[in-house]
Amino acid sequence: MLKSRTLFSIAVLMFLGVMAQAQNLPPRDYSFKWQAVEGAGGYLAEVQNMSGNLVSSQQIAKDKTSVAFQLVPGPYQLRLTTLNRLLKPESATDWLPIHVDAASAPVISDIPQTLASPGTGINVSVGITGLAQDATASLTSPSGKKIEVTMSLPVDGMVQLSIPALSERGDYAIVFTNPPSLSTTANGKISVHYPKPVIDTLDPATIQLNGMAQSFHVVGKDFTPETLVNLQSPDGSSLPLVIDSHSPMAMTAVVPPNVAATTYQVMVTNATDELPVRAGVLTVKAASHFETVPPAIRYNIYRSTSLGTRGIKIGSSTTASYTDTSVRNGTTYYYEVTTANAGGESVVSSQISATPQVPVPGTPAGPLATAGNGQVALDWTAVSGATGYNIYRSLTVGAQGIKIWSSTSASYIDTSVTNGIMYYYEVTAVNAGGESGTSNQVSATPQVPAPISPPTGFTVTARNGQVVLNWTAISDETDDSTTKLDTEKEKTEIEQAQEQQEQKLKSLLAERKAAEDGLSQCDTRVAMGSIILALGIVGDIVGIVEGTNGDNNGLAQIGIVGIGWTAIGVSLLCLPPHRNTFQETIKSLDDQITELNSEVNGNSHN
Repeated sequence: MLKSRTLFSIAVLMFLGVMAQAQNLPPRDYSFKWQAVEGAGGYLAEVQNMSGNLVSSQQIAKDKTSVAFQLVPGPYQLRLTTLNRLLKPESATDWLPIHVDAASAPVISDIPQTLASPGTGINVSVGITGLAQDATASLTSPSGKKIEVTMSLPVDGMVQLSIPALSERGDYAIVFTNPPSLSTTANGKISVHYPKPVIDTLDPATIQLNGMAQSFHVVGKDFTPETLVNLQSPDGSSLPLVIDSHSPMAMTAVVPPNVAATTYQVMVTNATDELPVRAGVLTVKAASHFETVPPAIRYNIYRSTSLGTRGIKIGSSTTASYTDTSVRNGTTYYYEVTTANAGGESVVSSQISATPQVPVPGTPAGPLATAGNGQVALDWTAVSGATGYNIYRSLTVGAQGIKIWSSTSASYIDTSVTNGIMYYYEVTAVNAGGESGTSNQVSATPQVPAPISPPTGFTVTARNGQVVLNWTAISDETDDSTTKLDTEKEKTEIEQAQEQQEQKLKSLLAERKAAEDGLSQCDTRVAMGSIILALGIVGDIVGIVEGTNGDNNGLAQIGIVGIGWTAIGVSLLCLPPHRNTFQETIKSLDDQITELNSEVNGNSHN
């Protein structure tokens, strides 16, 4: 038995690595050698890919201690087996990882300029050659951070890069690397920037100075958390404004009280390093005389959208009340108030908050519950301003019960009920402002319909090929008049159809009798014609005989008579085509009669 000792002292001549899809790189020499094993009859060297599939194998003579393979750059596994004198496997090493490195970096042939928004993943197609089987792709961010990228298998020299969501704005470089460190870089091919904001309206377009800060609204889309609003004056100077409230589709910008009275261009940009977009024109008018003279005592109102923050001054009042109309429903605002006079302004009051909302809808009126078989139908009067309704059900009178459904229409059918049990229902209306009070409670008990009595006045009438049944209709007090009329109409239509079928059947029977008579007459004509034809032929024969005996006069007379009888006989014959016509007509009529009888019988059963 040979010693099963490990053999390797591998001397790698060349190697290069590539992903298994890189079929455009040529194979390279990979060779290794080992120490001879005493008593070995030979060796078997095997190479497999990382999926376990055999790539190449060579059997080596016992006096050899090295072997070379031609391998496409990439990762592999190598095993050497010692063979005995009968060249049978004796012992083997474990599968050992090897790597064949690429000789050069990948070559980019085509890469498009790609624009992406922050936080959005993208796919990019790149034309590239010379990729190793285990080549990698990555991005380098504007700040130098490396970002791994998923790369597809190449098809016709193209790969797809799946790039994750990128948050850092700026230009990115794409880097392809053949292990261990042969790289190709494409700079600035992916740019991450905010989209330009889209402006729909600017309201109001005119404000008048009154010694207080005022605001206007910008409505559009694609606003970002970094969106800025600036007033650009006629001399080109720019005044940044405070954003009081913000969403992707709307903003409220605050104009300070000391701004100059003129016409401004309102410029909106999604970040300091992005290009601005013109939102419209804002006209700032000078204050009138009485507005410039402050009262002896006034109250200044400050508003913020952050808890604990004083915010900006939004108005003043000479009375102890103020109504803020420049708000949006659903946003929480925080308010503080100060007192001011000629001597100055007091400290701020304690902070209070409020969230404006649409009014709560009214209570649904007039609910009606109608019991059915295994169901209860509910209807009520629609409530103005409601976006939906909640339906509550209970088994106890006076109790609201649990919510069983929400509906957008003023009706609902409850099918999760049991016949014989009384259910109590209440309805509320809802919208963004909340839920209304409950409606009046209504009740209903679903029931199985009462059984009906059997029909009376049962009669039967036998007809040609059918039997007609009649009985007295049963009155169903639960059916409406439309149902009864429909039933009577259906019966009348069936009876009319039966009468039409009977008339058609009579017509077909009459046609069949006429065809049978024609066939019978044909048979009679054949019999008579055959007899007369035979007499004519006999007359012809006798005339020929007489003529042979020398009686030419007799020949003429008898011949003429024979010819006449022959003609009459032939004229009376009913030829086969005529007979076949009668027979085919009778067969066709029989088929029609059979089919019609089936229809008549079917209608009579209905």
